[in-house]
Amino acid sequence: MFRKKKLEGIQNNYLKINPCHYRQHNYLIYCNDVLVRWLQWIDEHRLCSVSINFANQKEMEDFQSIKDSDIFEWLKNNGHKDEMYEINRRHILCSLVTDFCHYMLESFICASKMKPAVAYALLRKPLRDNLAYIEWLRVNPTEMIDKLLYSDPSEYVLSKEQKKQHIEKICSEYQIDRQKGMFVFRYEKNADISLEKIWNKANHIVTTQNYTKSDKGDLNFVFVDVDKWEHLTSYYYSVVPLIMSYALELIVSMFEEIAGINDFTQTINKIFLILHQSYGMSDEFFLETKKNLDVDRFPMICPHCGKNYILNDTNVDRILNNKFMCKRCKGKVDSANYIFDFENENINWIFNGLA
Repeated sequence: MFRKKKLEGIQNNYLKINPCHYRQHNYLIYCNDVLVRWLQWIDEHRLCSVSINFANQKEMEDFQSIKDSDIFEWLKNNGHKDEMYEINRRHILCSLVTDFCHYMLESFICASKMKPAVAYALLRKPLRDNLAYIEWLRVNPTEMIDKLLYSDPSEYVLSKEQKKQHIEKICSEYQIDRQKGMFVFRYEKNADISLEKIWNKANHIVTTQNYTKSDKGDLNFVFVDVDKWEHLTSYYYSVVPLIMSYALELIVSMFEEIAGINDFTQTINKIFLILHQSYGMSDEFFLETKKNLDVDRFPMICPHCGKNYILNDTNVDRILNNKFMCKRCKGKVDSANYIFDFENENINWIFNGLA
């Protein structure tokens, strides 16, 4: 049986929310940490740079002599179109994700301090805009980059229908299966579960649209009692973890392509992600998920000495609490975010043997 050590106790000295939301809050912080660690990894390993194989010395000198503003055009016109698109894809993705994290983390903090109106207001840009452009970059990077480089800004404003098509394509082609409500939550303003109604009221004192019209004599989120705040907070922790889970899987899959992460590392990290998410929902869901994943089939490998561990209840407990330490060499594995310690190609035979 999973030994509860109360993840909800982590950093709860500043949490103002009901303790029943601690797990969801810690899951949201985990998601942010994964993305931030990825951005750090990409920066440390200079993965936003792309190698260019010049035909000869003269071509390299020509490239070095051009102005920065003309680099992309030169690459496209001199046989390096693929490199031009790849440089832009990586730069745009990292920039969008960085901005996404800035807003989302502030939203998480405000929600945890029982400031739901501010928390919802901060969701609007990252979930409606940043994530939409990340989705576009996923399904059609060439189209997006061409629009950004060569078109008027009015040409790369996404329509509601385009956003819906991108989400559906991600579902069908990339098997990211937690987005059945992604379009409705973010864009379907007339749906009961839509966040549009909430963050529009959070951003405006008075709203007059039929789908989010202010009540007579009311000022949006100004005259609010304790029960209303708790209702808004509960809904936040019901919906936002689902959207964040989708965003995390989408973005990490794109980062993994850039970094060339091996199959074993991807699999183990995805297992940890699902375990974190399921634990944030409930004990029952967590135990069912752990059983369905059959996690004890997969080894936990110490990156310091190579010792193999089975993902049993005790080790899963330590991983979720970021307390996994090798008994042999006393090395600690940072399991609070994406783990890059499984990059050694020699461990592929383990993964292949489990497949």
